[in-house]
Amino acid sequence: MPEGIRIIKQDTETTFNERSQPVESIRVVFNVDDDGPFVKRFPKDGFSGVTAKIELETFAREIRALRS
Repeated sequence: MPEGIRIIKQDTETTFNERSQPVESIRVVFNVDDDGPFVKRFPKDGFSGVTAKIELETFAREIRALRS
């Protein structure tokens, strides 16, 4: 993981869609430097660690831009 992004927890979460059907996702709880914790959810079907890493890096850049 890039410097400053720290994964606190990663687990599977089940929620329900508008038709009350269960939907599984991967929930990632993380910090960006001293900010957070933040939560990002990714669909479990087709989950890609590479894609998740890119989304976390993008989010981290946006958080850091708020501070500058």
